[in-house]
Amino acid sequence: ELEAFDWGKPRWTPEKLLATSPSRDEHTPACFVRLEESDQYPAGVWSDSGNYDEDWTSGNFPKLLSYLMNITYEEAEEYLNEKYGEDRDRTTIELRPFTLNLQRMQQPLNESNMFADYSTEPSEYLLSRGISADVQRKYGVLHSDNHIAIPWRGVSGRLENVKYRSVVGKTFWYARGATPIQRLIYGIEHVWKERAEVVVICEAEIDAMSWATAGFSAVACGGSAFRDRKVDLIASSPIKTLVIAGDNDKIGAKLGYRIGRALHGRIQLKQVRYDANVNDANEGLSKYGVDYLRKTFADAIPTQLPKNIRNIRK
Repeated sequence: ELEAFDWGKPRWTPEKLLATSPSRDEHTPACFVRLEESDQYPAGVWSDSGNYDEDWTSGNFPKLLSYLMNITYEEAEEYLNEKYGEDRDRTTIELRPFTLNLQRMQQPLNESNMFADYSTEPSEYLLSRGISADVQRKYGVLHSDNHIAIPWRGVSGRLENVKYRSVVGKTFWYARGATPIQRLIYGIEHVWKERAEVVVICEAEIDAMSWATAGFSAVACGGSAFRDRKVDLIASSPIKTLVIAGDNDKIGAKLGYRIGRALHGRIQLKQVRYDANVNDANEGLSKYGVDYLRKTFADAIPTQLPKNIRNIRK
């Protein structure tokens, strides 16, 4: 599981992985993940001294995956159970038996209570990253002194979940007891409201807002997963052409493969290509402005799906 992610300055030993903190850009290794069980610790426990948020300085393996995959803790549990549960063919992998407590409780979110202490004025943090005030208002972004709140809504506009993101580092968390992100598409309510037929899809909410700042209708998966419910939300929407714009790395390439495989033959698919020094839409916007994203969109090519996901290279 850990090898699927791009670690900063990784050093793999039989006992643990050492790397820079995934929560911010730095040069000194500050994170370790134990790969084997010891007398003191089970496999999968981790520590990240480089994280600004005390809640994300250590934890178990599902918690780490929830951060790396940009999903909730419960979704990480479900993912591990589906992939390595009792029905798994154990001739290919052996894991110590474990029991995870899946919390499936969902409850209506009360916007007035959740956002009572938040400002609806444009976030200076997002403005500094090139996201226009109009786009922030369109997506309903709110903010406090040290983090922003990004609402996730259903096709009708109902609030389904909220992602909270620190403005210092990359720490994030979701509303408790809300609809799992794996069942949602960020920005899908605007696709229906505007009856948008050409839409850009990317990984992160800020990337979707970057494309929107450049004048495009855009949605986000909220990570590299693209499962059945997300497929249905796209296939049943007004979208006729979907322009895939994942991050410019191995994980982004795999997301593009999953989207292409799931929707091939159902709608028209195109793929953008970022320059080598641009990792994602927001970096392109921050470095070069809206004209860069507009040119990247214009140069998008029809999706060519690899025969196997293993053929994907960074």
